[in-house]
Amino acid sequence: GALFSKKIRKGLVGRIGLTQRLRAHLNQASTEKPRFWFHVSSAGELEQAIPLMSGLKRESPSCFIALTYFSPSAEKAIHLEIKRREKANTQLCWDFADFSPFDFCWSIRAFISYLNPRALILIQRELWPEMIYEVSRRKIPAYLWAAFLDSKQSHLSLIHQWALNRLTSIGTVDEQTANTLRSLTHCPIQILGDPRLERILERKTKYQAGLPGKGFFESQTIWIGASLWDEDFWVVLPSLKGLLMNYPNLRVLLVPHEPTPKR
Repeated sequence: GALFSKKIRKGLVGRIGLTQRLRAHLNQASTEKPRFWFHVSSAGELEQAIPLMSGLKRESPSCFIALTYFSPSAEKAIHLEIKRREKANTQLCWDFADFSPFDFCWSIRAFISYLNPRALILIQRELWPEMIYEVSRRKIPAYLWAAFLDSKQSHLSLIHQWALNRLTSIGTVDEQTANTLRSLTHCPIQILGDPRLERILERKTKYQAGLPGKGFFESQTIWIGASLWDEDFWVVLPSLKGLLMNYPNLRVLLVPHEPTPKR
């Protein structure tokens, strides 16, 4: 896949030297600090993790948070968040951020051995078997927060069910997900809502001064299609045509999931 996809290639190359980078970073940190490992898939899950990491930092300011991500899209989002916080003069809510280790026993074991986390916090659906097996083998608590399954995902694979049963607890976005997971696992489940909503409110209050095109949004009726795949456009466009006929002054923002020049 890396031969044909720049994104896959970037993800593979970005993982080279991960353990060495973690070790170098930990050498500068206090060994007495409690350490936590947060893992996200991409940029959207990062938005869900930030309120959780910020809350942990408020409760335990001296803790060390290692944030790992699967997709290169999250790397880009992290750089944007760093710039955003520098402009607002606020501290980051993580201490180390990098690609996640490959889900092989040797790479996961090396990462955990150096980090030695108090807990692993996974976001939404990041159930990597080797990652979960290694932390459960070492009696490290593993949590799945902001868990969400749509109605079509009521039957998860056996490997996912195996992983769910090795978690310490699960926090779901909604009741439907909680009910679905209760039929698949004996792990304790709570309905906690979506932390991304807290993130939206935080960005509105903390970073409003730096919003680009702020005047565009004031006193306007706006329809936003966010993170759209190519197939989504063909579903959305006929409806938008009718909306624009009835509301000629409607502002429309369409944001592709992969914002390439072609799109």
